[in-house]
Amino acid sequence: MSQIFTPRTPPTPTPTSSPPQTSPRSVTRKTVWQTWKPRIAQAVQLLLRGARTLTRSVTRYVRGLSRTQRYQHMAIVLGVFLLIVLFNLIFSRHPATTTQGSETANGAQLPKETPSFSTILPSGASASKYGGWTRVSPSDRNAVYAYTDTLAEVAIIVSEQPIPDSFKSDQTGSIQKLAESYSADRTFDTDGTTVYIGKSSKGPQSLIFTEHGLLVLIKSSSTVSDDQWKTYIKSLR
Repeated sequence: MSQIFTPRTPPTPTPTSSPPQTSPRSVTRKTVWQTWKPRIAQAVQLLLRGARTLTRSVTRYVRGLSRTQRYQHMAIVLGVFLLIVLFNLIFSRHPATTTQGSETANGAQLPKETPSFSTILPSGASASKYGGWTRVSPSDRNAVYAYTDTLAEVAIIVSEQPIPDSFKSDQTGSIQKLAESYSADRTFDTDGTTVYIGKSSKGPQSLIFTEHGLLVLIKSSSTVSDDQWKTYIKSLR
């Protein structure tokens, strides 16, 4: 009797876990970061290298200056900073809406006050013609008041304060040093008053002089001729 062959049933394969699927978005983000990472690192290295080079150059330049030249450079930097602050305070303010003061562009109040000392203005004019006096010095410093005007269609700022006590022992020398800090490189005379005048490379001028016991500083937004300055200064009474 022949035997019947029964084929064996193959074993059921054990299910295995499928590999985790990565979302297309995460793959995209990883690819973008991998692409830009070396570029960002290179840019940072270039910036750091440039900063180190600039620092070394400035250091070498400063070391090559004499003490007097360093003081002069410091005075120039300080003078430029003060000019920027003053121009920002005066020219950036909004028109006055009350008698108490006007607002600057950043919302700070510039007080409208009446100076406690005698001031000078163009002959025949009153402070109200120029919007009143504006205090441009901090409350804890000596009072400095200014008004804005135009001369030959050029905007100017005229600031006045009593001659500081520290100037009185050597008034001429003190004013000369102050004028140097504003890059004043020449003078002219008008009715016996010596006026120190300086001009920046972009045109604005700074004038410093004393008149009627006051230290006067005038800044213009562009160049004005000496004859026009002389006429304006002579009118101050």
